[in-house]
Amino acid sequence: MGTRTILADAVLITTQTTGTGTYSLGDALTGHCHPADVPITSGSRISDTVVDNLTAPTLRETGEGVLSSGSPWTLTRATIRRSLNGRVASGSAIYWPVGTRYLYVTPLAANTPQYDTDTPAAPHLLSNAADAPIKPQTPQPARPAIRPKKPPPARAGIKRDGVFTDAPSARRLRTQPDLMNFPG
Repeated sequence: MGTRTILADAVLITTQTTGTGTYSLGDALTGHCHPADVPITSGSRISDTVVDNLTAPTLRETGEGVLSSGSPWTLTRATIRRSLNGRVASGSAIYWPVGTRYLYVTPLAANTPQYDTDTPAAPHLLSNAADAPIKPQTPQPARPAIRPKKPPPARAGIKRDGVFTDAPSARRLRTQPDLMNFPG
């Protein structure tokens, strides 16, 4: 399992970073939050997407990075999950040219469980964070109730020297010389 990523609502910020290095984070867009304004602390790992244009992006990088507070805040790229340069998809960092980009915190599909919600009874998990299919759970038959052990049957006879003897043996014991004076 990988390191846990932190999510936050409505985080959308600008960056002027060029190349493939660490992102220097700018201001939040109007109506959105900066990591300093939400419960994301310095050192947190976040999942993010960076695009060159909010309406028709031609460059897009999706991955995970580690935030560091400061002036400015920075995001160090840790894992690139997917990148898109025009129509070519890859898993390498985008080399950003000069210009403004937009970074937003977003859950990644690889870290999100996928559910089948078309099943009327209850949704079924289709895959996990490793993106591996999960076998449907088959109901297990009910286990029989565990019954307490029965106590051993009471033993008839006489206990002599810690050993039970049955009734016929007890009669024989009365005839032995050491028990000759036994009333009976």
